[in-house]
Formats: sequence, C-alpha cells, structure tokens
Amino acid sequence: MFEEKLINAVAKREEIYNKHLLGYRNRLIKEKNWHVISKEVGRSVDECKGRWRTLRDRFLREFNKKTGGVTSSGNLKWKFYDRLEFLSDHLSPKVTETSLYLESPIEIPETPIEEISETNHAPFRKSGEDKFLDAVTKLSGFVEQKLEREERDDGFEKFLGSMLRKVDPQLRDGLKIDILNFANRRINEINSTTFGI
Repeated sequence: MFEEKLINAVAKREEIYNKHLLGYRNRLIKEKNWHVISKEVGRSVDECKGRWRTLRDRFLREFNKKTGGVTSSGNLKWKFYDRLEFLSDHLSPKVTETSLYLESPIEIPETPIEEISETNHAPFRKSGEDKFLDAVTKLSGFVEQKLEREERDDGFEKFLGSMLRKVDPQLRDGLKIDILNFANRRINEINSTTFGI
C-alpha cells in the first residue's frame, strides 16, 4: 500500500519531520530525501509530498484530540495513527480556542460590575470572565512572540553546538575561545570597512 511505504520511507529520514535537526531547514537535503523517497515508493515527488502532508495533518488532528483531552468513545482509532506515532516526539499539541485544555479548572469569582452613573466616574471592576479573557489574550500574544522568535532562528547556534559536542571535552573550551576571537576579529573588520570605525 502506497501510504504504508511512504510512512516507512519518511520515518527513516528525520530531516523531513524533525525540526531540531540541522537538515530540516536545508532545502537541498530535504529535496534529496524526497527524491529518494519517490524512487522507493514508486510515485512522483509531488505525489509523495502531497500525500505526506495529508497524512501528517491528519495525525496532528488526531494527536491534538488525544493530548487535548478530547476523546470520543464511539470513534475508532485512525488506521495510520500507530504507524505515525514516531512524529509525536517532534510535536506539541496546537493551542487553539477549541483545543485549550486545562488540567484543573480555574475558579472565576463572580465580581459584579459597579454601576456607573453620569456623575460618578469611578472605574468599574472587571468581571471574572473579562479577567480570564485578558489573561488568554496576553498568553496568546506571548505564544505568538515565541513562535516569531523561533522562526527567526536560522539554526546556526544549534549547528555550532552540535559540532562542538563532537570535539574532545578537554579541547572544547580552547576551540570556543578560538571561534569567539575569530568572530570578534571579523566583526571588527566589517565594522571598520562599513562604518569607518
């Protein structure tokens, strides 16, 4: 079956799905892997990519249901869920309005809104629901900022760290100093030519 061959072929090539690998952001490595997968399963690269996206997205929905606490006893498990479970180590449940799940419920006290007359301009107190919505809005903003920072990360630091971990620990500190000295020298050269410093 095409789907099973595709899942097995992708599972062997983490650069396709593991965002923590350096090759994940390298288009050449990913394209090379897709061509190998294409030959392995006997379909075009576009067919493989398209079907993989469909399988991955469906797995994500099922994974979010499972981790979000949403279960339906009447529904059968999706037939490819177990085969795609290797993806679960590389995913975190997506937080949406409908999938927001709290392990312990938050008690929201009922706080009456003080009546404001035309002559009395005292500030009104927010209700528990308004406070909760404010907290959710702030949390959403925080999550968006974190995602934006992660998108700007080009992976260089992770790559450099992975390379340094391969060096003998006794030599590692000296190599770090050499790298910092080189970077500092180059930055000074660039600044002096660019800004005439």
